[in-house]
Amino acid sequence: MSTLEAFNAAMLPLEKHPGTSDLASRNLSQTTNNKLFLVCPFSGLETFIREKYGNDVYFLMVLGTHFQADDAGYVKKVADFILREDIKELYVVNDISCRFINKTLKREPGFGTKVEYLLKQIYIENYLKVRQNNDLREQQVKLASLNVYRQMHVLLHHKVLSRLRLKHNITIHGVVTSKETNQVIMI
Repeated sequence: MSTLEAFNAAMLPLEKHPGTSDLASRNLSQTTNNKLFLVCPFSGLETFIREKYGNDVYFLMVLGTHFQADDAGYVKKVADFILREDIKELYVVNDISCRFINKTLKREPGFGTKVEYLLKQIYIENYLKVRQNNDLREQQVKLASLNVYRQMHVLLHHKVLSRLRLKHNITIHGVVTSKETNQVIMI
């Protein structure tokens, strides 16, 4: 399954639903919350987010919450989706139970993915900030926050996405969650 196929079922082209006209399609889009959440597919945050933000939200599954900004085709598909669904709020979400966060903190070998490399770089560059507290939970929150900040920076400064954001008044939020303790930390 491609990354874009990992959006929630409400994203499926409405022409696949018999009896739905273009006008009805547009009205369905206008009744949603117009929120898109970037989440790691391994975090299993969909239910948690729906409990907090309602059922009419969309998900973009991105490994380790690492947006593929260097893939022009991918960015175009995401931009088209944002326009089609009139997304007004974009949330970059990282849960502290993220396997990539925890493998980085525990210095365990990974799978050689780009997100692992990037998290390791964030960790090295911010080692003292992350390790200033001996509490693992605090370290998880710090590294997850730094990862979210980095991804927000990528989205805010990406040539195509920044123009889209400004032209269509799209707000970008950063969120660190803990499903385990039912917490949401806005960044």
